[in-house]
Amino acid sequence: MDLSSKVKLLRGSYTLKEFADIMETSYQNISRYENGTKPLPEFFQTSRKKLGININWFFDDKAEMYETDQPKEIIDRYGKNFRRVSELAMADCGLPATQWEYNEKNFIIVDGLKHYRFVFAVKAAGDSMKPYIEKNDHIVCAEVPFENIKDYTAILLLYKSGPGTTEASVKLFYRNKKDDGVITIYSVNTKYHPEDVPLERVQKIYKVVKIIRDVA
Repeated sequence: MDLSSKVKLLRGSYTLKEFADIMETSYQNISRYENGTKPLPEFFQTSRKKLGININWFFDDKAEMYETDQPKEIIDRYGKNFRRVSELAMADCGLPATQWEYNEKNFIIVDGLKHYRFVFAVKAAGDSMKPYIEKNDHIVCAEVPFENIKDYTAILLLYKSGPGTTEASVKLFYRNKKDDGVITIYSVNTKYHPEDVPLERVQKIYKVVKIIRDVA
C-alpha cells in the first residue's frame, strides 16, 4: 500500500476538512497527500500524537499500524534504550534543497533517544558541514522547543516554500542579539558565507541530536 492510500485509510469517513482539522493542517494538504504528494514530517508526527499511528507503518507494510511494544528479539539485540527512527528524506548541507527526496522504506536503529517525542532521520547531501557532517551521514533530528535549543548547535531548517515543496538545510546557528526575529546560520566549510534568516521565513526548526556515519 502506498503513502497516498494510507492517508486515505486514515481519513476514513471524515471529510477533507474534518480530517485536516484533526491533523492540524489544511484540507488542500490532505488532498495533495491523497493524490501522491509526500507528506511533510509534521503529518507523521501528528498521526503519531493524535491517532497513535506507528510512523514506520507509513514506510513498511509489514510494520504494525499502531504503536506497540517492541519485539523481544529487537530488545535482545539492541537493548531497551533504542528507537527505530524513520529516514524521511535527504537534506542538503549546502544551499537549501528545493524539495525533499523521500525514501519511503528505510529506518535506522538509534539508542539513547527515548526522552524525545518525535524523532526522524535525514541523509546528508552537500559538503558545507564537512568534516562535522559528511555526505550520506544520517542526521537524526528531534522536535525540541526552539527556546531550548542552544546557540552554536546544529539544526535542520524547513523553509516556507511553494505548494507541494519544502526547502530544507542543515546548519549551525546562533541568535541575533539585536533582533530576536532573526537567526544567523553558518557552515563548517568557510566557502559558504553566514546568512541572516528572518524566523518568519522558517516553517520549522528541528534540533540535530545525533550524527551516524557508516564506516565501510
